[in-house]
Amino acid sequence: MKIAVKGVIPVLCLFMAMPLLRAQNNNSSTVRTGVVGSTNNTSSSSISVRAKSLYEKEAISPADIPWMRVIYRSLDLKEEKNMPLYYPEESMENQENMFRLIVRLMADGKVPVYEYLDGREIFTEAYQLKVKDVLERYHIPYEEKQGRTSKTVTFGIEDSDIPTNEVLSYYMREKWVFDQRNSKFYPIVEALCPVLHRAGDFGGEAVKYPMFWVRYNDIKPYLSQQYILTNNEINSSDTGYLPNPNTNDIQENSISKQQLWQAPVSFQLKSGDRFRIEGANGSGKTTLLKLITGQLQPQEGTLTQTDFSYVYLNQEYSIIDDRNSILEQAYAFNSRNLPEHEIKIILNRYLFPASEWDKSCRKLSGGEKMRLAFCCLMISNNTPDMFILDEPTNNLDIQSIEIITATIKNYAGTVIAISHDNYFIQEIGVEQCILLS
Repeated sequence: MKIAVKGVIPVLCLFMAMPLLRAQNNNSSTVRTGVVGSTNNTSSSSISVRAKSLYEKEAISPADIPWMRVIYRSLDLKEEKNMPLYYPEESMENQENMFRLIVRLMADGKVPVYEYLDGREIFTEAYQLKVKDVLERYHIPYEEKQGRTSKTVTFGIEDSDIPTNEVLSYYMREKWVFDQRNSKFYPIVEALCPVLHRAGDFGGEAVKYPMFWVRYNDIKPYLSQQYILTNNEINSSDTGYLPNPNTNDIQENSISKQQLWQAPVSFQLKSGDRFRIEGANGSGKTTLLKLITGQLQPQEGTLTQTDFSYVYLNQEYSIIDDRNSILEQAYAFNSRNLPEHEIKIILNRYLFPASEWDKSCRKLSGGEKMRLAFCCLMISNNTPDMFILDEPTNNLDIQSIEIITATIKNYAGTVIAISHDNYFIQEIGVEQCILLS
């Protein structure tokens, strides 16, 4: 595959004989190792790791739940089936200890954490903990850093200062519901609480300190993209993605090695090309994107590319900082130092009137976040060589779709789109398709 940057020479070639590429997200072959490994329920069902929305079940109305019970479980990380949540103790390439990941997300302000109330948990802003208070309470050294705006602060923490070796268990808050729409009885994991096992200065038996609660839905999209060791033989190359405990997606100590794509994938992508990637969930669309962007290398075949810039607009809207208001988010991308009135004109153009400028980005819908992402890119005027669009029209109203469509139509660079919206694909001028089977 060739990609040329801004009309220069072709820059990315991908001629991949891919039958032996290991499938990290193949629905038919991946075996998971469990977040709820201490329970007895197992299933071979697989989940997509592409986007947060693909994990979530349809919202349940309280009227559809005539019976519900909250259960608390304890996950002992010393048990073999739960060890993938503990290892590796030190960060490794593509592998991260779950507690270290949670601390990083908390320190960067990406996920909120809540007070541990011993069975009386309330996940509202009133019970949300300040990051600084958590770090000082458990004597974790940190360095305060300026965030993207003057009102935001992040916390730098050295890997060696995160007490991963002391977090030896988790509490899990689980809600069992009876859904009368389909007469099914199933669990919903609501939150996890890391438990610190810390001995005194003079030794003795370690005391358990429940640290805080973090809602599972907040961390799920990050966990799902983490590789974990799933085999007792630590030198093995077997890896998998962290599973979704809501699906009891658990099996132990193995992962199948099968072909990701049954036929070799070979194509060229040049500057200005517009491609659509098609395939069922689990067919390897995300893996292919990671190969194109250089996040993965093929185990077989040839990948040739040069430097290029890209913006990946995914369904997690990761370029949006939930700590900001809409106006603060716009100013965070004002690298051109546009005057205030021009920023406000652009906000209005993307359907954000003055009455909404103080609204928190955390409260925006998926469609609003997509619009705001394009708005911020317009403000920054830092046009990338490539746009990667992952279901960009999902959850958008007609007027928003028209705005996004017009923006992409006027963009002169390369576009790779994953979309089930045939009208959108046609309107933005997609010329070629990569079909994954």
